[in-house]
Amino acid sequence: MPHSAIWIDRLRIERLVWSLDPRLYDLPSRSRVARHREVRANLLAAATEAGAAEAVRRLGDSRELAEEYLAAELGEGPRHSWIAAALFLLTMPLVLNFFLGEAENAYQQAIAATGTHTEGTFTWSGIVWLQSSVTFVFH
Repeated sequence: MPHSAIWIDRLRIERLVWSLDPRLYDLPSRSRVARHREVRANLLAAATEAGAAEAVRRLGDSRELAEEYLAAELGEGPRHSWIAAALFLLTMPLVLNFFLGEAENAYQQAIAATGTHTEGTFTWSGIVWLQSSVTFVFH
């Protein structure tokens, strides 16, 4: 007996389709939209035959479905990660500033270690966009 898709069934289907979306961000946008349309059309067709709840249950977990789509389009194995890239971009300047600060301290200690008769003005220029120059004056 064919079922008619009522609004609650449409909401159930849309919920699954949109829960699939963030898991498919590694795909190009056209491909991701095509997968949305494909899943939505298949679920609507299955909902008319068996009901929306049964169609969603038969489809399974959206995480597994997304992994299958990613593996089919991008291949098995490791893929790039936007989270790893963002973490690298946020932490690398902090690590670099730490080491450049230590280099600045080493520069100052090297000048002071040459002897008690050191006089003059010494400048540590650092890296332009990450550090400002530091001037050491010894009397």
